[in-house]
Amino acid sequence: MIDAFYRCRALKKAGVKITLHCYEYGRGEQAALEEVAEKVIYYKRLMKLSDVFSTTPFIVKSRSSAQLLENLQKDDHPIFFEGQHTCSILDYPSLEKRRKFVRVHNIEWQYYSLLAERTRNLKKRIFFQLESWKLKRFDKKLSHAEALFCVSHQDLEHYRKLHPNVILMPSSSPFEIPDKTAKRERYAIYHGNLSIEENDEAARWILEAFEEYDAPMPLVITGKNPTEELRSKAEKMEFCELIPSPDQEKMTDLISKAGVQLLITFQNSGIKLKLINSMVSGGICIANPEMVHGTDLGQFCTIVNSKIELIRVLSKIKDIDPDTTERIAFLKKNYHPDETVKRITDLM
Repeated sequence: MIDAFYRCRALKKAGVKITLHCYEYGRGEQAALEEVAEKVIYYKRLMKLSDVFSTTPFIVKSRSSAQLLENLQKDDHPIFFEGQHTCSILDYPSLEKRRKFVRVHNIEWQYYSLLAERTRNLKKRIFFQLESWKLKRFDKKLSHAEALFCVSHQDLEHYRKLHPNVILMPSSSPFEIPDKTAKRERYAIYHGNLSIEENDEAARWILEAFEEYDAPMPLVITGKNPTEELRSKAEKMEFCELIPSPDQEKMTDLISKAGVQLLITFQNSGIKLKLINSMVSGGICIANPEMVHGTDLGQFCTIVNSKIELIRVLSKIKDIDPDTTERIAFLKKNYHPDETVKRITDLM
């Protein structure tokens, strides 16, 4: 949703007026959305257990609203569907003549298949496998959109086989370049939502690398709701500081001061917003192949394939404040929200 928010902000800056329709299920109404939209309309997401067994993907079925359809028919404006999970009404006859676009966050059915492979929870695994099967069948509905906007080169190539008009549009981010006069500190950072299994696994992998070999520098792991297993593991290691659920100001400060950004993932779907944010923030970026897969950003990272490679690379680092001029220039041209949204306005 960070991607959606900053894209809306860039569209408003470009003169586009937005009516934002969104589903609310626990976070309440968000005043910040009124900064980027002329009007915000909320709908209740219906989380019915019986819908898990529907042939429609649960993430789609639970975001289906007769009121939304009624509201959309009050004008003839183009409709931008944010993710496949919002596409329950994409093929409705009453919207047949409307200009419709879909933001494809990733190859959704592949993403859910990977979630099923990596989760240790049996119930979740069954749910993810069912969603993957349903989402693969649901892909054919995307033909009712005038164009698809994909986040990565990998997704672009996949959807070009299914749709005649597919456009690359990388994820939007705050794109806040840090003050060059600020001094970086000699520590490596891994950050993310630590309650998500994918991120928890990556954090534990990094900890194990530092534990198995001599820790070459201090390590900071930070993010939302770390698991008890991760907390316990980190507390035993003198070189590691685990900072749970920091506020945004603290998180930004930690990232901007870090000499090294550790960009590790074991799922190569979509493009990680973390990758763009870390590169904009500066410092040395160390990534594994899965993190940069399907992107053109690997050229600005040191790629590692194993724990020992990670430690060897970290051990050789002397200058923690490298010249990132070329990297920032490339990111501004290809990833700044003000530039990427031109692909929407040009099409309109």
